[in-house]
Amino acid sequence: MIGLDSALHTERPEGMVTLTAVTMRAIMAEDALLDLMAYRPAALYVAWVLGKRQQRADLRLAAISCLDASGRLAMMLLDFYTRLRRKELVTGSTYNLPLTQVQIGNYLGLTVVYINRVLRSLREAGIVNLEKHCVTILDLERLTRLAVTEE
Repeated sequence: MIGLDSALHTERPEGMVTLTAVTMRAIMAEDALLDLMAYRPAALYVAWVLGKRQQRADLRLAAISCLDASGRLAMMLLDFYTRLRRKELVTGSTYNLPLTQVQIGNYLGLTVVYINRVLRSLREAGIVNLEKHCVTILDLERLTRLAVTEE
């Protein structure tokens, strides 16, 4: 859900990229949103979705402040993989990642040079391969270790 905690959107937000196909529906009026939120199951679901999004944002902030470049990238790749697997959208260790290195860098607060260097080192270490927008996790255990923040 996009925009429920900020201004309402009537079209796809600029620069939004999704890992899977999505269905978008605009809630055109504030009254319609209030009516939706008056229905308890919908209100609880919206609160849950917004809470999960905040949790992911908090984890990303922690990763950006605590992890090096390989840890940040590992965290992102593992997060996407876990979310897709939970929804049963991947069954093996490969998934589509329709992001450019520039977009990945913007997401993680890293330069394209770092992204390129880290991807190469992860590939050479036999942990992850990213080729033609296709991520293949070669060693899930090592990827998970890289993504863990120190507490």
